[in-house]
Amino acid sequence: MIMDKNKKTEKFFENLETDNGKWLSNARYRRRNRAWLRKSQHIAIKVYSILKSRGLSQGWLAGELGVSRQQVSKIVRGKENLTLETISKLENVLDTKLISVPEFQSNETRLAIGEKNVSKFTLRLEGTSYKGSEEVDELEQDIWSPEPPEYSEAV
Repeated sequence: MIMDKNKKTEKFFENLETDNGKWLSNARYRRRNRAWLRKSQHIAIKVYSILKSRGLSQGWLAGELGVSRQQVSKIVRGKENLTLETISKLENVLDTKLISVPEFQSNETRLAIGEKNVSKFTLRLEGTSYKGSEEVDELEQDIWSPEPPEYSEAV
């Protein structure tokens, strides 16, 4: 049986009256927290998929994490604002990567080494490549020596 448009509208307003405004506060909450809720939902989907594919229960995961089943239920529903600690525990227990944080790379760093200022100096932390001003050649030995010279950031 299909409800006509007027009946649907009446039913909608009837539900609003008995809801005590919860729908509005819930909608505002979802809008305010949209960014982390989406990330939490993506994590939830991955955790649920792993549990299902490995034949593991939420109860098992709760035991491994040392939390209640209700807590795991919130995680799997994507309703929990997860801490980095919880995400790390989940990654360890499930032996998977849930999020990745890129390593820091400095493109433009100003260094003051002793009396000499080196501006627009590029330093790549994972290797030894660098480029900068003419003074870099003079300072090369000082910068890459086993004992780094004292330096301060130029403002």
